Amino acid sequence: LQESTQFSHQEGEIGIHRAYWKGAIEELLKYDLQVSNEEYHMTPDYIVYNADYEIDSSKAGTMKGRFCQIWRKSNDNYLILREEYSAA
Repeated sequence: LQESTQFSHQEGEIGIHRAYWKGAIEELLKYDLQVSNEEYHMTPDYIVYNADYEIDSSKAGTMKGRFCQIWRKSNDNYLILREEYSAA
C-alpha cells in the first residue's frame, strides 16, 4: 500500500483527495488494514481493481467500506488514474 503512492497518473483526478492522498495512506498504515473480496478486470490499457476494506482503529473503532481503483497504462507501467472510496 505504501508503495502505491508512487503510481499516481499525471492525468488523474485532481482535488483534495489527491492532494492529501500520500499523507492519508501513510496515516492508514498506522492501523490494522484488511482487504478482502478483491476483483480485477483488465484490458490492454486499463486495470480496474475493486475490493472491500476494514480498518481497526482504537480511536474510531472499525471502519468498513469498498474502494475502486482505475489504472491506465503509461509507457510500460500502469498508474492510478482514479480511485474512489465509500464507507459501509
